[in-house]
Amino acid sequence: MLLLDYLFYIIREYRMLTCLGLGVGAAGLLVWYGKLSPGQYQARLWLGRGLKLLLLLTLTVLFFGRVLSRAYVLRYGQPGTGVVISSSPTIATVNKHRVMARKTLLRLADGRSYETSFDDQSANVYGANEGWNHLAPLPATGQPFAVRYLPHLPSNFLIMADDESTAFGQQVQCQPLRLQYAEAYQAWQFAKANPDYQQQLTRCLDALISSRCIPDDERAQYRELRKQVHTERQ
Repeated sequence: MLLLDYLFYIIREYRMLTCLGLGVGAAGLLVWYGKLSPGQYQARLWLGRGLKLLLLLTLTVLFFGRVLSRAYVLRYGQPGTGVVISSSPTIATVNKHRVMARKTLLRLADGRSYETSFDDQSANVYGANEGWNHLAPLPATGQPFAVRYLPHLPSNFLIMADDESTAFGQQVQCQPLRLQYAEAYQAWQFAKANPDYQQQLTRCLDALISSRCIPDDERAQYRELRKQVHTERQ
């Protein structure tokens, strides 16, 4: 089990280097295969199978490595909490944004603290709408978040963005609702007499008020605004 823990950690943390290593191994087998004579049938057969296996592993790690690592941690991990205690820029950029390295402190299920780190590219986030061409949402420094980690290798952990018991989970889960509300609110502000904009804003407010990821003080503000919208409609 410990070997698998490290294997899936390497796949997650060093995915491109793993693919490069597998590719170099496949190239070595290809060169060896080319030096064999046609009469060395068995050796050519086994080398051909090994070459196909390495190519398959390379493609699997490249396209599905993070998905497999995530599924493994979900299956065998334990729940905990974490917080980013500091962050610093790296030399890498993604979509013109500087990739940040984040020093992190985890609180494990047995109460121990464990210091680790991740960066914007290696972060394994579960429960957020993660696009292929942009970085997943990540917790800010000092913002608590839920994790699921491997007991023998806590460095391999998932950031549980769907856990609304933490500030980070609330932020992620409410972000789509807040974006819809902001659009509906601006439209209503511009044309308060328009019944379509009134209904649209009311629906957004109802969704926010009933959502578990909204703090009570913010929920009270939405209730007051809903009363105001209802008054405008009369």
